[in-house]
Order: sequence, then structure tokens, then C-alpha cells
Amino acid sequence: MKEDYNISKEFQPKFPVRRTLDVPHQGKRLFVSYPAFGPKTFDNNVKEMNKDYIHSETGERMTFREPTTAESISVANKAYSLIKKEILKPSYLQLGRHLRTSEGVFVNPPKDRDGKPIVDEKVLKQYLNEAKKINGIWRVSNNEIKGVRDFAFAPYETFKQGEQSLEDFTVNPKANGLARALEFSHNKKAPKLEKISADYSNIYTWNFDSVAEPKLGASVLSGRNDGGLDVLGISWEDDDQAFGVKV
Repeated sequence: MKEDYNISKEFQPKFPVRRTLDVPHQGKRLFVSYPAFGPKTFDNNVKEMNKDYIHSETGERMTFREPTTAESISVANKAYSLIKKEILKPSYLQLGRHLRTSEGVFVNPPKDRDGKPIVDEKVLKQYLNEAKKINGIWRVSNNEIKGVRDFAFAPYETFKQGEQSLEDFTVNPKANGLARALEFSHNKKAPKLEKISADYSNIYTWNFDSVAEPKLGASVLSGRNDGGLDVLGISWEDDDQAFGVKV
């Protein structure tokens, strides 16, 4: 018997397929790429985020942007067991950008008209005129029109370097300035980082020290083999992972 049939072609999406993970953040649901991008340098991960993708469930065309440190911390806080297993133990989680200066650390600096982070200290200080100062650190209100998102400034005297206790890193208002800036905390402590850090013996803060000229870097978290948690200011070319935020 002569056979007569046709098999339809398998669907080949025009863009790569990606899943999303969503968590609560600042009163809304935050949708990020899953799995995280990388391991690549932060800039290269951001390049990958800016490409087009297809949502695995809805078929929606989507793209991503780089996260703020506060957004990444919200993901790590609410999906901690997943993040620890997939990222924090074998690798680093890139939280977002910061700028070290002679006086302190600017977290999530706004971008200029070309989409590049502003590194002019004088320009960044002008933003602080509209900021709220809480226990030594400045938090600038979010403003989508001005491109301000989770922008904060922590002077060096508000936080410790090197090995320290969970209490000092997240709770002590005289020592937790960096944690509160990274988290963009509205409180006198950093409750999300407090929860994340509780699974570790000690905290180690490195590479957030003073520099003569402003230096841009990426803030990262990583579990140590000795049971501690590293909070690092990376400025070299490390291949790590980062969550892109769905646009």
C-alpha cells in the first residue's frame, strides 16, 4: 500500500527560550531571568540580557536589563535555597554596580544619556541634595524619568571592612551602612541581607575601600568554603552569574 503522509516541522523559535522567576520587591512582583545569566563578566552578562528572548510558557517576546543590587538581594532573599544551591556555593552572584570614591561607595549609580553609569563624583553628589539621610547613608528616591533606581551612598565610616559578625554587617546602625545601601533599606538595618547572612558563620567584606580616583565595579555575594559569606566589590574580569530583570 502506498503511504501518503506529512509530518509538520518542529517549531523553531526565532529567539532563545528563557524561563522567569518572580519574587516580591518593593510592593510589586519582580520578574527575572531563570536561570541567571553567565558565568561571564558583569558587562558581558548585561549584553546577553539586552538580547531578545521568548518566554518558555507564554511565547511572549521579552528582553532584560541589568539588576540593581536591591533587586538581586530581593531574589536571593525570597528564593534563597535555590540561589544558594545554584550560585552562591560554586560561584558568585553579581548583585549590581557600585562606584568607589575617596569618601564612600555609590551604589547603583544613575546612567548618562548614552546608558553608561555616571562616574563623575561631583555629578553624583548633586543627586544627594534630593536624598534622605538615614543613620549616615543617603537614599535617593526612585525616579524612572531621571533614571534613578535604588541609588544610595554609604560613607566609609558607616561600615566595616574585612571579617565581621552578622550583627555588625546587617543590624548595628553604626556599622551596617554598606548592607543598607546595597539593599536600599528603609530601615535602620538590612533585614533581607540579615536573613541571607544568617546561614553563614561570619561575614567578610572586601574591596570596598577608599580610592584616589572613582572606580566602577560590581558587588557580589559568595559562600566561602569555611562557612562564611563574602561580600565583594569586584572590579576585575571575573566570570560570575547575574539575574536580568524583565523589561
